[in-house]
Amino acid sequence: MLGSVKLTNAAYSGIKNIVFDYGGVIIDLYMDRTYKAFAGLGVDNLPDLMGKLKDTHVFYQFEIGALGAEAFINRLLNLLPPHLNHDGETVYKVIAAWNAMLGEIPKERLELLTNLKSSYNTFLLSNTNALHISAVDQYLKTAHGVNSIAPYFHNVYYSYKVGLRKPNANIYEHLLKQEKLNPAETLFIDDNLLNIEAANALGIVTYHLQSPQEDVRELFG
Repeated sequence: MLGSVKLTNAAYSGIKNIVFDYGGVIIDLYMDRTYKAFAGLGVDNLPDLMGKLKDTHVFYQFEIGALGAEAFINRLLNLLPPHLNHDGETVYKVIAAWNAMLGEIPKERLELLTNLKSSYNTFLLSNTNALHISAVDQYLKTAHGVNSIAPYFHNVYYSYKVGLRKPNANIYEHLLKQEKLNPAETLFIDDNLLNIEAANALGIVTYHLQSPQEDVRELFG
């Protein structure tokens, strides 16, 4: 049975649409797990190496779908010590290390999303990639008996699917146009300040979630 769940802050009284980020809002994230997993493969300076990959736009290209999963995995394999063979077992370990940052989605958050969907137009807007979504979908099937997060929203927008990425304005504009949303009636919840500021600039109402100290459920009562 669906409960009556509403935003508790009076400032959000005119909200009809709620847009959620995925990582750090719906699913817990633990970057240290990925660092530890790669350290186990002999990569002790992963943050520095990831910075270099970011400088070459590898992550950006992967998150907008311009770089395929296989090509991305090969870039990660090249970070490993040269004595490691790039065989199937190593590929499996690299994928597992990349996905190690993905945490849990408590059933209470899924219940919240189910209840909110009956009162608001709800959407998911996430910078993500094919490897992470595949892993999260498998987690959802094992832990909660559902095939994906999609049924908990009216629509989902993944950066690698739409070819656009936060905090670029065009991904917000794309969602607003596709769903015919009024920015002033739309609340966007994200744990990344740059993403929040970009949405604000378009007139979207925002809430900067202080993850992991704060749980998204605290916004509703």
